[in-house]
Amino acid sequence: MRLACRVCLVVLCFSLVAYSQGPPFSITSAGKTTTANFNNLIVLEGVKYPQTRAGLVSAISDAGSGGCVLIPANVTITISSTDGPVTWNQSNVCLLGSGPSSVIAVSGTGNFGGALRDGSAAGALQFSGSAGSTANLASNAVLGSNTVTLVAGSVAALGLAVGDVVFFDDTQSEPTQFTSRILSIAGETLTLADPVYADDLTTARGARVREVTPLRRIIVGNLRIDGSGNTGTDTTGIQLAYAMESIAFNLWLESMKGSAIRWVRGYYNRSEKIHSVGNATDNTTSSIEWVGETAHQFSNIQSRQEVGFGPQFLYGAANKGNGLYVADAKQRGFKVRHSKFNVFSDLLVNNTGAAGATGIVVSDGSKDNTFTGCQAVGNTESGAGAGIWLPGSPNQDNDRNLFANCRLAGNNEDISIASGSDDNQFLAIKATGIITNAGARNFIQTVDSDGHFRILSGQIRIPNDSPILGRNAAGTGDVGITKVQTDNVLGIGGGTGVRAYGGSVGLTEDNGLVNHRVLTREADDFTTRASHTGTTAETVIRSITVPANHLGTNGCFEVLVSGQITNGGTPGQKDIRLKFDGNTLFTVTRSATFQSAWTIRATVCNRNATNSQFYEGFVTKADSNDLSQGNTTLSVDTSVAKNITITGQLTNSGDTIHVDMVHLVYKLR
Repeated sequence: MRLACRVCLVVLCFSLVAYSQGPPFSITSAGKTTTANFNNLIVLEGVKYPQTRAGLVSAISDAGSGGCVLIPANVTITISSTDGPVTWNQSNVCLLGSGPSSVIAVSGTGNFGGALRDGSAAGALQFSGSAGSTANLASNAVLGSNTVTLVAGSVAALGLAVGDVVFFDDTQSEPTQFTSRILSIAGETLTLADPVYADDLTTARGARVREVTPLRRIIVGNLRIDGSGNTGTDTTGIQLAYAMESIAFNLWLESMKGSAIRWVRGYYNRSEKIHSVGNATDNTTSSIEWVGETAHQFSNIQSRQEVGFGPQFLYGAANKGNGLYVADAKQRGFKVRHSKFNVFSDLLVNNTGAAGATGIVVSDGSKDNTFTGCQAVGNTESGAGAGIWLPGSPNQDNDRNLFANCRLAGNNEDISIASGSDDNQFLAIKATGIITNAGARNFIQTVDSDGHFRILSGQIRIPNDSPILGRNAAGTGDVGITKVQTDNVLGIGGGTGVRAYGGSVGLTEDNGLVNHRVLTREADDFTTRASHTGTTAETVIRSITVPANHLGTNGCFEVLVSGQITNGGTPGQKDIRLKFDGNTLFTVTRSATFQSAWTIRATVCNRNATNSQFYEGFVTKADSNDLSQGNTTLSVDTSVAKNITITGQLTNSGDTIHVDMVHLVYKLR
């Protein structure tokens, strides 16, 4: 039975919330008075519905667009997989409970939903708009542009009109996706309400558009969804597909085998005060999923004790989240996958005690995302158990992401960046553990446990005539870096007590540092003795890696190595060699019958190219003259990482070669 009178959505929603625990009350709408009694599921125009799945379906049907269905306190409605999902396909509707005692219980042995993430798989409660046919783009979409052009005849074929909602994706297995609204149409060119949120929405990837008929202004909240009675392997509790301007709030979601709630390909939606406990009970699903969402906002999300992943954004763009707490997810705590231009703040991922857990994961081509005020602690998975993880192949090209003001502690690694993830920034990171970076141009700025500021990767460049002011060493005057000269010489002007780190200082009348390069001193000093004995094979005693492209075309390194020799029994010949990329620079040969000190010192410089060098240096030993050598050439390709090694070789395995000190300094030009 469809009612002639519709109860106003807003008035009824507020009235239901206000009186959900109270006695019968009256609502006047369209000149008629409706008396609601919360001993029944819903009352409209005097019709009462039983507190069953069938009653819920009837109430939804009769309420229609503009109606609202209330589940009273202390009422449980069971939805079985045998009967299938309860669905809405009209806009301007709401489903409200009276708090956590208003329960939707999911039962049965089958699945609701599953892993399909295009809206075709339903949840136990399913709100679903629809998507129409597709048309291809005639040319590549330009990142940040508000216009796209379709192939000829597409506007007419799809029946597109101003105001329509359209969805963009491509034919790849990891598609770029975002939604927008048409502001104007000129021929086959659409002007959109939103910019293009991807730099890979291209014809080569099969970029396309489809018209969407969204459900608008859906409200669902004040409910508990309990999946403990369902034994399916991948059941979704609530799914909202192709929804627009809708909200889910005050939801208690428990024990779903798949996602507790999933948003799919929506536009300008909100999630607020979601409590997820014990959902996603395998390692392929997430407790909460936002899939292909655009401009979604979430706040105050809690996800705890999930067997699978915590919350996850997939293929989304321009979403914003604030206030996410994840505890004891057994897989990824918070994952952003193939998603772009999203902004997240106040994230806490605490997986202490959860074997195999990782904190914040940015993968599969996720770019231009911002994370501020994040904490990731106790993530202990071997290899990938990082607080922040940007994985590598096949999940590459996670570029231009920003992490700022983050605290990382107790992780297997604090930050792990794999090859292919480039141009990311990590600013004001409080970290105490291991940080690895195999990508390119990633800038990592940390503060260690002693409060020391460190730049672990990247460079600081000062443009011409840009002042940086500070205090001099004596604390009595200002020191300003006033100019970078045309030959890249750093000038320091003003004050007294100026100190240059790692090299000599040439002073001019203004106390400036001129005609000398600034030396970048690396943490490649070894003063703990390393020894070689027990074998006559040549053996590496120390090894230091020169990073790829670190020397540039004219950079140098200076290395000083020293040690001693100990004889055992009848002494034999002992050879100590300093090598660069396997090329022997200098050799100390000893056959003396007493303990003897030795030293090798060498300078290696690139000669206007990354694969051409000359070197010079000398060796000393206690019982002979110095041996020097100069202007000898090499052809080592320093555009890739190369090793400096100190090896030892014995003719009597009972002898010992000791390396007591290695000191390496780079001169970067």
